[in-house]
Amino acid sequence: MPVFLNFCYEDTGKSFTAHLNRVLNESGFSTFFSPTEQNQAISNLAGEIQRAIEECEVFITILSYNYASSVSCLEELSFRVSLRAVRSSVVPVFYGVEPSDARFQTGSFEGALEDQKKQNGLDEERVQRWKNALKHVADRSGRDMKNYRSEANLVHEIVKVVADKLNYMAPLHVADHLIGLDSRVDDVERLLDVSADGGVRMIGIHGMGGIGKTTLAKAIFNKIRSSFQCSCFLSDIREASRTHYGLVNLLKQLLKDLFNEEDPNISDADRGVSVFKNRIRSKKVLVILDDVDHQKQLEKLAGKHDWYCRGSRIITTTRDEHVLNVSNRVDRHHVYKLKELDYTQSLQLFSWWAFGRDQPTQEYAKLSKDVVSTAGGLPLALEVLGSSLWDKTTIEEWEETVEMLRNVPENDVILKLKVSFDYLIEEEKQIFLDIACFFIGMDRDYAVTIWKGCGLPASISIKRLSQRSLIKIDDENRLWMHDQLRDMGRRIVKLENLDDPGSRSRLWDQDEVFDVLKNHKGSGKVRGLILSVNNQGQSWKTEAFKPMSSLKLLSISFASLNGSFRSLPSGLVWLKWKKCPLQYLPDDFPYEKLAVLDLSNSLSELVWKNMSFLEGRICLAYKPGVTKDSIQEKPPEFFNWIVNASLQPRYVTRHPGEKSGCRL
Repeated sequence: MPVFLNFCYEDTGKSFTAHLNRVLNESGFSTFFSPTEQNQAISNLAGEIQRAIEECEVFITILSYNYASSVSCLEELSFRVSLRAVRSSVVPVFYGVEPSDARFQTGSFEGALEDQKKQNGLDEERVQRWKNALKHVADRSGRDMKNYRSEANLVHEIVKVVADKLNYMAPLHVADHLIGLDSRVDDVERLLDVSADGGVRMIGIHGMGGIGKTTLAKAIFNKIRSSFQCSCFLSDIREASRTHYGLVNLLKQLLKDLFNEEDPNISDADRGVSVFKNRIRSKKVLVILDDVDHQKQLEKLAGKHDWYCRGSRIITTTRDEHVLNVSNRVDRHHVYKLKELDYTQSLQLFSWWAFGRDQPTQEYAKLSKDVVSTAGGLPLALEVLGSSLWDKTTIEEWEETVEMLRNVPENDVILKLKVSFDYLIEEEKQIFLDIACFFIGMDRDYAVTIWKGCGLPASISIKRLSQRSLIKIDDENRLWMHDQLRDMGRRIVKLENLDDPGSRSRLWDQDEVFDVLKNHKGSGKVRGLILSVNNQGQSWKTEAFKPMSSLKLLSISFASLNGSFRSLPSGLVWLKWKKCPLQYLPDDFPYEKLAVLDLSNSLSELVWKNMSFLEGRICLAYKPGVTKDSIQEKPPEFFNWIVNASLQPRYVTRHPGEKSGCRL
């Protein structure tokens, strides 16, 4: 067994450790988990347990209040510590106890060890061996429950640690609270029939937004992927497909995940489909296509049954059942229609988010039921509403929320979610809308630098948005938001002016952006704009930006600007210019408020000829292969480089220095 669980059954055998064991199993890791207490007070460890410890690759010891009262726990631990030649990793988890108590045998450990010695007549040598083992594991870097908001968060962290140590691909994070999920996973597994020797099977998971389609698909992916030669989970296809090279990038991701191709040579979608079709026959694969909304996406990414090797399984999640039925790609008997949570499950999930327990407190029981009754059994709505009420400590605040929800039409998910948005202060709303429109997938620290340049309290706002489940920070420190929340944020912006996009605060839809720039329809209300063109070299006039006097955020990809740069707003804080065609930025560029400059994959060799104005500013300028040593024509003190390994481009803090050009 790769993972051995060492724990006190009395403390965690029916709760935390049982939960951890289940999640490890669902993630594809086999475990040694004894569901009953085995008292080894006099005898030595059973041979089966010794072999399991010797053969395990990760030994997880969960140190809890009564741990030292369990002889079996102490014997297992001391036996593992004695195996000096074994290369398995030991992962200590401190569950309700201080690491120092285990290290120095104080607190509950002190009295328990003395009782063991007296009651069982154990010799001093055996007890000392236990003490040495406790000190050994307590000295190691472990996970302390008090540092996590919930047990679910700690479980997720431990599973990730196990995955890293076993050099496996880390399982996808499913959800913090898995309410009502097991039965749904069983239902879909029956449709998949993975053990059958038959041919290829395509199935669909259909349901409204926020009902848990992605959560279900992730749980299934984690559980069954070990049954296939290779697997791929393509997420958020609906949004990714809207960009010019969306399908091409998705096909590249398929080939990368299934065949370990780092950079497949694909220039267009048809070429990618041809390559995929020819390669996919060779392996039994599991492919999950999440959030599909158009039949063209399935044509390119899923193809036909006869493309695949026998035994392969393809799962598609969608809000629109019609895309599954086109060309009979998915048999109607292989479509799983995901239903809402029932009332009991809804109350339980809401309670976990609102109270950190599976039932509401007595004082808020009726109000909790009122909130749950308006959520329609949608897991996303229950999570967001519960998180927004987490820190509401008065009955009046809860009653106000219930009244707001009662005024929302039953099937309007967006308005239900907007109740939580309305509770935010103005700065938090601005940051939420920036993420929804521009920054999903962006490195958190990179975004914080931008917002600080805008004068917004970035760090505390991100924390509050995360606490309310309006955003999440993924394992790679990137900003993430559920597609329903993203749609809500963008809807809020569009409602600023339905008829005139140039009078809205943010522009991201490329058809609208092109129209605004081409016809000079911008206004002083525009705060942020993303311009991304199909053909590199397409040119736009700087004059089109002149009316946008409040523009702070500007991202340009594969486009050039013609005209005087004085036309660009003087309050520009962030400029990302991918494939900038200029040799250097002109001196009339409005740099007064500039906080972040991102010239990713730029053709520029010079940023500015005169750089004396960049005193104390933070600027990001990146070109492949650039290092600090390769930058010429500057004194050593000109740059203070802060390199973050998780962020490929480099943060550069510019201090007063030479006025000569800075070559990239």
